[in-house]
Amino acid sequence: MPPILSDQVLSDIQMNTEEVRLNLGIWLLLEGKISIGKAASLSGMNRFEFQKALADRKLPVINYPIESVKKELKNLA
Repeated sequence: MPPILSDQVLSDIQMNTEEVRLNLGIWLLLEGKISIGKAASLSGMNRFEFQKALADRKLPVINYPIESVKKELKNLA
């Protein structure tokens, strides 16, 4: 993957490319824009490593919308 930010910007925000990719993956996942598998791939990690990164940040490893849960429960009844 080519650099997404210049060295100057990375220096200014005090992050390296891997941290930016991880944070972008997390943000896109939490916004519901991509799946956890795609977020892991974007972050340059496998799914297990990405889930650990989420857990380390005390973020949900599973982000299942409440409406989907309600629909599933209704279908079970």
